[in-house]
Order: sequence, then C-alpha cells, then structure tokens
Amino acid sequence: MLNRELARRAPELPRRPRTGARSITRTTKRRITISKRALVQRLNRRLRADGARLKGTPGGQSNRRDYRVVDLDGYLITDNVNLVRLARQLGALAPGEVVAL
Repeated sequence: MLNRELARRAPELPRRPRTGARSITRTTKRRITISKRALVQRLNRRLRADGARLKGTPGGQSNRRDYRVVDLDGYLITDNVNLVRLARQLGALAPGEVVAL
C-alpha cells in the first residue's frame, strides 16, 4: 500500500542531484597512516621470502633506532636502511599509505 502511494507521488517529490561514489573518490585522496612497528612487520614478511630480515641496532630509543637487513644466519646485508624507501621498493607500502615515524 505504501509503495503504491510513493510511486504515485514520485513525480511530485523534489529530487536531489545524484552523487555517485566515483565522484567522491576521485576528488578526495585517502591517506592511511600506519605505525612504524606495522611497517617493520610488513618488511619482515617481504624479506623472509628472500631469506633475510630487518633488525634494529641495539640501544637507543625505538623511534631513533637505525635498522639493517641481515640474512637468517645473522650476517649483515645492508646497513642504515631507510624504512619507507625499502617498503616502497618491495611493495610493502601502498601509494596512499603514510608512516607515522
């Protein structure tokens, strides 16, 4: 009953302009912030496939720690790694993601 009445009154009701999801996503850029710890975990998952892992230098505060890439036996591969640059190279960080360092 209600649907018939609405259908009958539909031409009388004012219509809003349609805004699709496409127009909204095109105009707004979504930036997702991830933590440094989450980034390190993502990098370790990617590096594990190559037989390596990310390791922080001992001492110091965790937000000022330097990182290095070592193989699974503990031998140094790369020292003073830029986490964001390495994550972008390995595909562990999407273009819309930002790291809270």
